[in-house]
Amino acid sequence: MATGPFEKVDPKLTIYALANGMDLVKEDPEERMLTWYRDGRERAILITLQSDSVFTLSAAAWATNRADSRTAKEIRTIPADELTGALSTILDEVIEAANEL
Repeated sequence: MATGPFEKVDPKLTIYALANGMDLVKEDPEERMLTWYRDGRERAILITLQSDSVFTLSAAAWATNRADSRTAKEIRTIPADELTGALSTILDEVIEAANEL
């Protein structure tokens, strides 16, 4: 079970990932990553902890098995309570940005 700043976000991220055919990566205690494959590229939403209550959301894409080809774009910085309150809407925006990379 997650503790700390991701405690409220993780259950919602898990449901969102399952509903959208994504993988949820929780290897770093200060970052979460939702990944999927589209149009020949791996794509991701990175949710990075900036402070106890603020997250940065970035979109990323790279060629399969070529992490050196990764392109990333910061989309927004958002307080944790806003992220949990409107998670689907916010993540949909970042997905759109990642699919354009």
